[in-house]
Amino acid sequence: MPADAKTNDVLEAPRLGEPYLLTPGPLTTAFSVKEAMLRDWGSWDGDFRGMTAELRRELLAIAGDESGQYDCVPMQGSGSFSVEAMLGSFIPRDGKVLVLMNGAYGQRIAQTLKYLGRAHVSIDKGDYMPPRGSEVAAALDADPAITHVVVVHCERDEFGHSQSSQGDFRGSLQPRPQAAGRQHERLRRGARRCR
Repeated sequence: MPADAKTNDVLEAPRLGEPYLLTPGPLTTAFSVKEAMLRDWGSWDGDFRGMTAELRRELLAIAGDESGQYDCVPMQGSGSFSVEAMLGSFIPRDGKVLVLMNGAYGQRIAQTLKYLGRAHVSIDKGDYMPPRGSEVAAALDADPAITHVVVVHCERDEFGHSQSSQGDFRGSLQPRPQAAGRQHERLRRGARRCR
């Protein structure tokens, strides 16, 4: 490497001497985040409640909730914990879920649904291919008992493929009418572009 070549411009060396974690996902925490965590926050303190309320408002704005139909409930814990809580809370016991799998997270969702006793079917595309819109529409048309569609909208892999980059479903949980409506609109727009 030339002597004038810049190295490590993006990734700051760990200030506390900890090793780099070379796995996908947000496992390595920036020092600035660790520094911010040095302040103790009481969950019932006014400033903490104000900060949480602001975070909730901002997340709802990002999600596009202009009519106040939704709420945001921050949860601490692992992603798997949050997904299990979401599935157990939003999928009724008599519901049926279409799980769109394109990797390990989708498989974990199906496993969690089985554990929770929720009926489900899957479209499993392996680790690198997202389910296509026509496959999802066919699955919904074939099984009117499906009440919800669940997908990890950005399953990461080393090649940078993601569910969202393919233009299909975005989001993690959609009741069937919303998912079907959005998918049918996408298919109509795609058909218009192909003419």
